[in-house]
Amino acid sequence: MPLGIRPKSDFIYTASWQQLHVITEHWQSDLAFYGDEIRFMQNLISKYFLLLVKEESAEDLQKLVSRLMDIDKNQESLKDQTLKHLGHIADAVKNSLSDGEHRFRDEHAHLEDGFVKFVTDFRALKKDVFKVTEHMLQGEKLRHLLGK
Repeated sequence: MPLGIRPKSDFIYTASWQQLHVITEHWQSDLAFYGDEIRFMQNLISKYFLLLVKEESAEDLQKLVSRLMDIDKNQESLKDQTLKHLGHIADAVKNSLSDGEHRFRDEHAHLEDGFVKFVTDFRALKKDVFKVTEHMLQGEKLRHLLGK
């Protein structure tokens, strides 16, 4: 199933608290991993790209840096929301939540939608960072071959 397409079933509204907890913990783990990748890309850009960038490419690199900052903020926000959501699940299990159960499950669906959008945006950004990296490495190889 492609990322971002929720099954047509009512899984979110019929899943057990334990199932939702496992899914949310998985999101939390994924977000930690994405955070590591974001930091790697930030270091790659700040330590290497800025030294190699040509003047005509500076604007494109600035746009890439801006997108990376936005995705980092989004990742941090999703991490916070996921942690809060895990707390809601724990409260629900402990207190057998029934009054706000529908609202809670809506929150879960909203968080899932946010996670899917984040992953889609992250993949597009990572692809662009790879393109820039490849372009810069080719330029460095050419300079090396030309003895510059």
